[in-house]
Amino acid sequence: MKITPTPKTKQGRRAYRYHGPEVWAVARAAYLAGESAASLSERLGLGVPAIGQRITREGWTKRSLVPAQDAAILTAALEEAAKLSRVGRMTEAAGAARAADVVARAAGRLGPRIRQR
Repeated sequence: MKITPTPKTKQGRRAYRYHGPEVWAVARAAYLAGESAASLSERLGLGVPAIGQRITREGWTKRSLVPAQDAAILTAALEEAAKLSRVGRMTEAAGAARAADVVARAAGRLGPRIRQR
């Protein structure tokens, strides 16, 4: 699939251009993998507002990835705090425990509907 950038008009605005389902499938996969809308716009020739509309209309969300990442970070921080406290490095252990607390509080603010996924 060859993707060409959208040409610009004399006023500097993009001319209307139809992008097929294949382009939008690539855009969705890349967005959910972490690429920004601005980067997608530049790479695929899509407009940032059009990408934003698709995100809203079709419910593309990166939030479903957050709980797994939070759990991994929380576990690692708690393990590090325990390891440091066993060897007597209490100041560093307290820092790791604070990091775990920050992650846990952030996960709590995301709401129960996100943690259920």
